[in-house]
Amino acid sequence: RLEGLAAALRMGFCDSLFLVARDEERYPGENINQAGAIKEMLVRDLGADPTRISWQRSGKGTAKNVELIKEKIADLGRTRVAIITNGYHLLRVVRNFGGLNPPPFFASAEELWLAEVAGDAAEKERRRAYIRKRFKEDLPARMVADVQGLADDLLSSYVTSYDRARS
Repeated sequence: RLEGLAAALRMGFCDSLFLVARDEERYPGENINQAGAIKEMLVRDLGADPTRISWQRSGKGTAKNVELIKEKIADLGRTRVAIITNGYHLLRVVRNFGGLNPPPFFASAEELWLAEVAGDAAEKERRRAYIRKRFKEDLPARMVADVQGLADDLLSSYVTSYDRARS
């Protein structure tokens, strides 16, 4: 995702990024927010301009992220918006952004990362190999969880882990 977000800025796909994410639960007591960490990695590791990236803490779950992003779009009065997320998560995000007029443009971070080097065959193959490697290692479980979320949404019974913990 990081590489795709950095590519979006470098290619001029977007003028700025607004990142929304929850606090990281793996480090209790350290107050690390995923969106803040992503901004820091984009700036420190990938040379992104920090003035082009803002972030906001959200609650847990896609619904909270969508709510905050819709509010930000309204506050800015934007008519042209792109939503960038991981490819495995894209369908679920598209469903959650229904009703916006005009509708956002949706892109996966992976496609942006590959599009950035469309003319460089060696770099394109290196990036494709990285995506294939990630798919074999850890993406199948994430994809299964996301497909289950879609199925639960269809049944109008989806409950986030945050909501389950509160009840």
